[in-house]
Amino acid sequence: YMEDFENWGADAPGYPLPLCWQTLTNFSGTQTPYITDNSLTGTSKLLVFDGNSENSYTVAILPKTSINVRDLYVKFRMSSAGTGYGPAVGVMTDPYVFDTFESVATVNPTAAFSWNDYEVYFNSYNGDGKYIAFRYLGKKEMGILNMVYLDDVEVRPFLHCELPSDIRVR
Repeated sequence: YMEDFENWGADAPGYPLPLCWQTLTNFSGTQTPYITDNSLTGTSKLLVFDGNSENSYTVAILPKTSINVRDLYVKFRMSSAGTGYGPAVGVMTDPYVFDTFESVATVNPTAAFSWNDYEVYFNSYNGDGKYIAFRYLGKKEMGILNMVYLDDVEVRPFLHCELPSDIRVR
């Protein structure tokens, strides 16, 4: 599964998210996350998590998977307006209930406005959820609400093989 957000936006069905994606939030203002035309990656669109307010939460929920989540990983590109605080990537059993989100990893950017590639593996997940999700909690950094940008989200099968390490050529 791959979503680059290029076919979505204010004029697309399912706006503000791609078809079959869902969102949960406790913020009553601007819909977040949303897709914007102002991409920082050189492509035309990306997904934006807006911090909105100090104690807000937002969850972007991918379509239900029929494959065991433990056999998958998610790869994505991320940038942030701040450092040290990013989204948690996890799994949900019910896409309508915030409390069913179980975090697998939190991805924290190390440099503001710098695009980096990230991978989160679900092989340590022990639940029976079928929905991979990104959860972002509103947080102020130096008095400013942080924003996080995601692009090129891919869900791929994880091969449970140990990767070679400490390879030496003679």
